[in-house]
Amino acid sequence: MITRILSNILLLAFYVTGHAQDSTFTVMINKNDYVQLDFRIVKDGDIFKEINYSVHADDNVVLTEKTIDLSNDNYVHYVVFDDYNFDGYLDMYLHDPCMVLGNCIGMVYLFKDGGFVHATQFDDMTTVSADPEKKLIYSSNRSAAGSLFTYETFRWDAGILKLIKRISQNYDGDFYLYTIEELDSKGNLKIVKQERLSEPRLE
Repeated sequence: MITRILSNILLLAFYVTGHAQDSTFTVMINKNDYVQLDFRIVKDGDIFKEINYSVHADDNVVLTEKTIDLSNDNYVHYVVFDDYNFDGYLDMYLHDPCMVLGNCIGMVYLFKDGGFVHATQFDDMTTVSADPEKKLIYSSNRSAAGSLFTYETFRWDAGILKLIKRISQNYDGDFYLYTIEELDSKGNLKIVKQERLSEPRLE
């Protein structure tokens, strides 16, 4: 059993190590509005099978107890806490070991109405990260044996994540085609820059 206390933070990357060990820890998911969560991760080897958590008020009264069942998702090794919808509360990004070309595949759970809710808008993204200053979400991906690199930028608009920019680099064996696409006035992605490079700009 691993026990950790994690509080008064805005960003946390937390990886539970060890084989066949359940883990418990506490997270303060909002430093201004007291919201404390006690977690217990049930594992099978290195794989997360279940996440149990309880929500506490400032008087330490348990407001709710909930479970996220991961028994059908045999890949989750990591849980990262960050604010992915910029509402001041830490959310969860559950993902794999990022072993396929460095891509992290996983799911985002947003903290809403006293509990974590699976945000399916993130499901097609890989290696998700958040920029709290610009309030932007990033997703990067390598594919085609590493010859294609894609870096996408999203922005929340009325509760919907909208793709606003894509940078891609595709190697065809002779040169790297570097392309930048951005939203035009009609809301469509439009190529604003394209170059053929002898050396990669994205690595």
